[in-house]
Amino acid sequence: MERKLIIEQISEILDTYCQDCFVKSNFRKEYGKTYAQSFCIHTCTVGNLLKKYGENLSHGQLYPSGKENNEGLERNMPILDRDY
Repeated sequence: MERKLIIEQISEILDTYCQDCFVKSNFRKEYGKTYAQSFCIHTCTVGNLLKKYGENLSHGQLYPSGKENNEGLERNMPILDRDY
């Protein structure tokens, strides 16, 4: 069940921060799709967080921090509230 919640969080992050990202669209126009995608993956803080989620889900870990006791979870995993 937690895996499903993590995937929902990823979807919300993408919808909230990435869908209408000005930086991504500007880089895509100026430098091309490959450069914009590389920026998102390697430089953008939201992209780095999404990358950590994906890596940990593929390895069976549910939290980006990789800590079993989930210490510091609040800093590493923003929980998005659906009622803003």
